[in-house]
Amino acid sequence: MRMGLAYDYKGNFRLAEKQYAKALEFIPSDVNAAYYQYFAAINGGRKRVAYKAYENYTTAQMANIKKLEELPLDYKLDKKKAKPLNELDHKTIEEVYFEYGHSFTGNENILSDLFPKHTSILYSEGLVRNTQDYIHLSLNGNLSPFINWTAAFSNNTIHGVNLIQPRNSDYYTTASQVKQMEFYGKLGFYSGDGWNIQISGQFLGYNNYYTDVWTDSISYTVPETEDSILLETPHYKEENMDIKGEDAVFSISLNKKVGLIDFSLFGSYASINNRNPFQIGGELSLLPGGNYGLYLTNRVFYYQDDFTDRIIYKVMAGSKITKKLSFEGSATFGDLKFTNEFNSPIVYNWSEKTSFKGDIVFSYQITSAVRLSLRYQITQKLGSYKYYAYDKMIPSTQYPSYYYASYKKEIDQFKFNQHFLILGLYWVL
Repeated sequence: MRMGLAYDYKGNFRLAEKQYAKALEFIPSDVNAAYYQYFAAINGGRKRVAYKAYENYTTAQMANIKKLEELPLDYKLDKKKAKPLNELDHKTIEEVYFEYGHSFTGNENILSDLFPKHTSILYSEGLVRNTQDYIHLSLNGNLSPFINWTAAFSNNTIHGVNLIQPRNSDYYTTASQVKQMEFYGKLGFYSGDGWNIQISGQFLGYNNYYTDVWTDSISYTVPETEDSILLETPHYKEENMDIKGEDAVFSISLNKKVGLIDFSLFGSYASINNRNPFQIGGELSLLPGGNYGLYLTNRVFYYQDDFTDRIIYKVMAGSKITKKLSFEGSATFGDLKFTNEFNSPIVYNWSEKTSFKGDIVFSYQITSAVRLSLRYQITQKLGSYKYYAYDKMIPSTQYPSYYYASYKKEIDQFKFNQHFLILGLYWVL
């Protein structure tokens, strides 16, 4: 008991709970040990473990908890939320979370400077994503003491331009826009002893609006003079395109809370952009203080689709700065294109590859029920552009004494950063 109380004073509820369990093994009827164990589990974010333990307590131990006298050790826990299992009101809708985000890149100038300017280039073309607006709403609730649910909706609107630069001309732009809606649902099944299984499904629908450009220009050369003659005036054709698609993602994870460690195994299968991505991985969180006041998480997963495979690594760390202010930072290394976040309604249905993504989040607890968050995210992406460069001369079958110039499509890549600011509101009903 004394070791449990010492850990409790330090806020290390995981180890405190473990010490109280040992005390109950020695004296199973100890009403004080049961009392402290129950509230240590609740304070440590393991309310379902507390409910399960309560079911096995003696009548005297239950009665002691039901008194809900002044809580020990300055817990300052909301007594309404600390009610025992048989008195607890399991809200069908318990939490609401809303996010709004806006991103910008500024890569239009980068791309225009990269376009080759030589006269041997017939024309250059590249697509850039300038800004993105993001809205997310999720609801979380309970179907029973050991089954919870999550439903979420997200809407992404990406604004961009298609840069086209014909030979011997300045570049011009045409509008491009991608609209994507996501619907997400998840069920969580809890055993009451630290184990839980999460099963989720996600549906994505998108519209991709852009202008396609090509040319039918043909350049002929007279062999004796090697002078080029354009028998056809350069004609750049444009066609407005509207591509629609529907994707789906299915995920499952097995999670366990034990001592100062939380670990998870997860996997998913999806159908995205005519690919069939599969990913599997694991996550390990270390809680030195026995709670999420300070934690370090490492995640690694393997991704494979019909065309490629790779490994992605993510590290996260967070801590409380004050009683109301907390901080989290994360860094992800690898290409996130077509991947999805573990136990989260996020799918990276991007057209560009990535090499790094970093997040910094500050959260402020306004009241016991309301929390605000501000996230800054930077993603290093790899864009691409194409140009048609002179390749070789080919004899003309239409004009025997002439040759025509053949142009070959080349594709180059360029790096740019996407900056994202996201404001979040978390509300416990």
